[in-house]
Amino acid sequence: MHRRALLALPVLLLPGRARAQARLVPVAADHPAGAALVARLRQGGLVLFFRHADTIGMPCDASFRLGDRAGQRNISPDGIAQSRRIGERLAALGIPLARPVLAGPVYRARDTAEHAFGAADVVVTDSLLADDYAGARLGWVLDEHRRLFSAPVPPATNRVLVGHRTPAIMVAGDKVAGRAFPEGAARVIAPGSAGFVAPQGARSEAPQGARSEAPQGARPEAPQGARSEALQGARSEAPQGARSDMPQGARFVAPEGARFVAPEGARFEVLGILELAPLAGRGFHAC
Repeated sequence: MHRRALLALPVLLLPGRARAQARLVPVAADHPAGAALVARLRQGGLVLFFRHADTIGMPCDASFRLGDRAGQRNISPDGIAQSRRIGERLAALGIPLARPVLAGPVYRARDTAEHAFGAADVVVTDSLLADDYAGARLGWVLDEHRRLFSAPVPPATNRVLVGHRTPAIMVAGDKVAGRAFPEGAARVIAPGSAGFVAPQGARSEAPQGARSEAPQGARPEAPQGARSEALQGARSEAPQGARSDMPQGARFVAPEGARFVAPEGARFEVLGILELAPLAGRGFHAC
């Protein structure tokens, strides 16, 4: 099943209460709703989850292998400039940020973070992998997104994450689907709120008949000894021997009957979607 088909099935991925929520509309910082988000971010205690910057005009992913820049969809020259403006805008608005910033290892996420915040302040983590690079570790990746969205953030600072649209939809559902989350935008998330609650035993089940085409030897979860990304400065590296690469043209979808269990008690609320450096007429690649 293609990832676009999976995104059309939010009812399979969320508890019932989240299904009925209206989709969010991205807002600029100078819009009244955006100004309210900025004011809340200045107080700290929130999570900023950025989608990677602009990729319009760039080739689609081809190899789906980590480390293969030529085989990935990369940010465009406009995306590089957009990333830098994001960092500048956050500083100008006086929004306090925790360091290091966490970014996924696919180059479009990593490059966005490094251009926005400086490479020295970025830690790359498999916790923020794109879904179609995660392979049989997809359940673990989604749980890591939930953990990073729901874990408490100290006052007077905000956790910054840079990743991808699809895992965000798989975790938070229809509220952030469709045109709600353009490239370069940020979801503003309140950890510990009741907007998303993963009850004990909550399951996200793949539709019957969905196939898993993970490469031979891919691991279904982080092996024993793998370290989760610490929320305050420590690194989370791909466990030794874990694989995220996939053969050219292969697709990763959930195996039949697969259950992605949210961490018990995971809670967060998406307060809004903020665009700090919007590009008119852009935001969604055709891939």
